[in-house]
Amino acid sequence: SRLQRALPDDGAPLLQITRQAIQFNDACQASVDWWTVTDGLVQVQQHAHAAVVSCPACCQRLTTVVAAYRGDFLANFFCDSPVFEEWVLLKREWLRQGVLRALDLLVQHHEAAHEWQAAYRFAWRRVEIDPLLEEAHQQVMRALAHSGRRTAALAQYKTLTRLLREELDVAPATTSNALYEAIRTNQLHASVTTRQPTLLPQTAKRTVAHNLPPQQTPFVGRRHELQQIAERLARPECHLLTLVGPGGAGKTRLALEAAAQQLQQTRQRYPDGIYFAPLATVEDDDQLLTALAAVINYQFLDT
Repeated sequence: SRLQRALPDDGAPLLQITRQAIQFNDACQASVDWWTVTDGLVQVQQHAHAAVVSCPACCQRLTTVVAAYRGDFLANFFCDSPVFEEWVLLKREWLRQGVLRALDLLVQHHEAAHEWQAAYRFAWRRVEIDPLLEEAHQQVMRALAHSGRRTAALAQYKTLTRLLREELDVAPATTSNALYEAIRTNQLHASVTTRQPTLLPQTAKRTVAHNLPPQQTPFVGRRHELQQIAERLARPECHLLTLVGPGGAGKTRLALEAAAQQLQQTRQRYPDGIYFAPLATVEDDDQLLTALAAVINYQFLDT
């Protein structure tokens, strides 16, 4: 009631409220960033053309999309509900990956036109959203080098090297090393190979394969539990480890933190990666199998 009184009413109310639900009224004239981003991604995905990067209309839509994305979905909004928390995490990552792909296409569009300042702006936005996305750092390095800022491009490589070492304990990819050498020896050419990523998000591609949602707050305490989990997972005979506790005790957050700490072991211990599969809404065995398959992009064959 207080919310309704605080919001303007220009003929059509902004909210539709019942005893069971509250939602935006899509008949009103309000602009909602979620609608702007998701509608824009769908329109570009469905537009018939050979390549998004060569379509001015789609690139303009993507520019509107990334401008409307001002941060993580429902950031700083908390609710004491494990089901709601898992739903928010999935929506947050879905939206985040879609915007990252939109930015990638915009970088490619401006690289192809040799518009290096614009390419740098969108590439740097990718780095801000995902500092561990190595490909985005490469785009920043190319844009800086072609803009005459060679020293800044070389410094960006050092930043990438430090981040990968501190966060994932890995070295830069050979493509990053080759790009660094090309910039260092002034052998960088202006030709750029374009790609056509899928805009509607799938599993994020990182140096280490995983889909763990980013956490907005630091993890505090529970060192003993994390150590116990790590020790159990290190045993070759451990194929399943279950965390038990009352609702709201933080089992999901603990599991995500334990999984994040295992990322540096992924190549040796988990060559296929580490994946998060929310199961709060699963009610039977069939749904469990389907939920797990969806997370790892497994396709069932019809028999």
